[in-house]
Amino acid sequence: MDVSAPRVAGEVLEVIPHVTRRVAADLRNSARSMKLAYIGLLGTVARNPRSLGELSEFHAVSLPTMSKTITTIEGLGWVVRSRSEADRRVVMVEATPAGRAALKEVHDSAIDSISEALDSLTGTQRRKLSDGLKILHDSFAEAPRERDGESPRSGNGA
Repeated sequence: MDVSAPRVAGEVLEVIPHVTRRVAADLRNSARSMKLAYIGLLGTVARNPRSLGELSEFHAVSLPTMSKTITTIEGLGWVVRSRSEADRRVVMVEATPAGRAALKEVHDSAIDSISEALDSLTGTQRRKLSDGLKILHDSFAEAPRERDGESPRSGNGA
């Protein structure tokens, strides 16, 4: 069996869309139709309030696009904007209690969905999968890959 890095990378890229599609489908069918893009953004600001500029850079979108997205989830009551105390020109975005509750609901739904898919595995298979996922996590958990100060959005750093 070929276990070269490119081969395993291809396998990872094959699996991720399957997991994402299943979770996204369950989210669309839930009582509160939620978009994965909103959930990722909400998760970012739930961990730490961020400026609009930081969010647009991190998610590799333009500032106007990020502002429009924030306006949408702000309308859902999931985030609030405020002025930075350090620099009044900077708009900060942070999760509200309703946003954190929505995030928990999505997390719980995703856990249920993925658990259902993993129910058919034996305990040994689940242990092997868990061990592999820990390795995968550790491989990507370090700082984002950026070369020479280039951002992922610049096209030169990834």
